[in-house]
Amino acid sequence: MTAAGKSERQLGSVAAPLQGDAADAAPPRPLLIALLALAALYLAQCASPLRLDSDAVDYLTTGAAIADGRPLPDVPFPPGYPALIAVLDRLGLGSTSFFILANCVFLALGLWATWRLFSEHPPAVRMWIVVATLLVISVVKSVATPLPEAAFFGTSLMSVAAASAAVAGRGSTRWILLAASMVMAALALSIRTVGVALIPMLLWACWSALSDASDTFRSRRKAIAMTLGLVFVGAAVVLVLSKTSTVADYLGHPLYWYVYGGLSSPILGRIYGMLNGVGQMIVNLPLSRFHGLAPVFAVAGLVSLVLLVLGREKPSRLRLVDVYLGFYLAVLAVWPYDSPRLWMPIAPLIAAHVAAALYRAREKPAMRLLLRLYAAWFAATGIAALAYTTRISFSGDNFSRLYGTDGGRATAALKTLGPKEIQRYNARADTVLSRYGGSRTH
Repeated sequence: MTAAGKSERQLGSVAAPLQGDAADAAPPRPLLIALLALAALYLAQCASPLRLDSDAVDYLTTGAAIADGRPLPDVPFPPGYPALIAVLDRLGLGSTSFFILANCVFLALGLWATWRLFSEHPPAVRMWIVVATLLVISVVKSVATPLPEAAFFGTSLMSVAAASAAVAGRGSTRWILLAASMVMAALALSIRTVGVALIPMLLWACWSALSDASDTFRSRRKAIAMTLGLVFVGAAVVLVLSKTSTVADYLGHPLYWYVYGGLSSPILGRIYGMLNGVGQMIVNLPLSRFHGLAPVFAVAGLVSLVLLVLGREKPSRLRLVDVYLGFYLAVLAVWPYDSPRLWMPIAPLIAAHVAAALYRAREKPAMRLLLRLYAAWFAATGIAALAYTTRISFSGDNFSRLYGTDGGRATAALKTLGPKEIQRYNARADTVLSRYGGSRTH
């Protein structure tokens, strides 16, 4: 097989095809209006008082220590997001409004990357993907809280989009895009450890680019040698990461649960947890508010996966974004804890598969009514979530009553904490509130 033929095969398997005239058409006006309205609602959350939980307190405390040049607290989190907090702090932008505005910027970057990633779809499908992502409840909840989900969302999807564009690119542009993808991947990994899922995607992108460039190198041996070098570099990166204290701490959790018997049925438990996570996104209701629906979410997740497989695009193509999604889900499957936050960064990728499958099914008369009902349900639940979080953002003196147990502070209602732990946590929370909470009272 010639290098050119080999290149075409690879591009067909890991990259999107070139856009046609239909793909360049303007998106439907109602969806564009919906996007602008959702963007305005997201930006409105900048009015929210500081929303705290235990992780937010840890991130903000670490960020304040970095900004002040003090010793860092013993917190097993990657440094990327606290460093962002510290930069905003040093620039005089260390307040709730700017933390939320930064989240909005990262969300916008991720959605722009999503639009680029799925350029082979018609504008209507791409706009549905973007709008549906903004209606996913875990995405809605992420915008107003000082947590790293939005930052990882933006940097990781930008990395995937740049790598995908690099594979389809030519000449120096390809290598510039690959370098940009690596930089964004490094930033994403510094923000969330699950960014390791980007490494296989990057290696595949580099291998595809090198294989395609074999004509330029005039040597298959050189291309093979460079490919092996990339694999070695990837393995070295993983090895170095595994030795860091943060990654070592994260690895300790699955080791405890799976190897040392912390979970009695680890495989069945994780299958149920994964199906439950998918089901929550498909139904667009939070388990935290609807505990009794946990089996319903799991069934919805299973049915959705079966339907997505049956309704997949034919012939199937493996793209870089699918490589990333697959490895992200693999990491999620090994992680022993369930949380909607973990699904938030891949919400647009799941939304893309669902929207594309529904678009292909739209020609079947029996499906049209179901599609409209599902779209109406998804929109209603997403808008309800946005209305609820907007109510909290503009709650004023009622904030402590509406958010958490006491505006994010611990109370005796938290049975998992003793009086001393509650006192210590609230002392740290009060310190964070006095620094970043503005005029909030409690």
